[in-house]
Amino acid sequence: MDIELIKVKPEDIELGKPLPFSIYTQGQLLLLNESAVVSSLKQLNILLERGVYRNLTEQEIQALDVPKENLAKLQSNPFACIRYCVDKLQIQLQAINLRQMGNAHFE
Repeated sequence: MDIELIKVKPEDIELGKPLPFSIYTQGQLLLLNESAVVSSLKQLNILLERGVYRNLTEQEIQALDVPKENLAKLQSNPFACIRYCVDKLQIQLQAINLRQMGNAHFE
């Protein structure tokens, strides 16, 4: 199974609210399904200490493809274009980094 995952950051998870993504270990083992609820700060800290990963949300997947109505905005606003490129590059770099970490062997 080869899933595109990115590292979970503290701001990715809202306590008491359903997750908009599933959470996995570095080895891509499922820990929490999408819509699971992280209900305590202790639970959140345990997940973050483990260094868990998540799949992309539907919104993030859609952001990878520029809708035609946003194309004119990106072409006319250099700051919007830079933001779009930075966001897209960050997702790709995290995916590359995760793949490299998955191939690393620790002794």
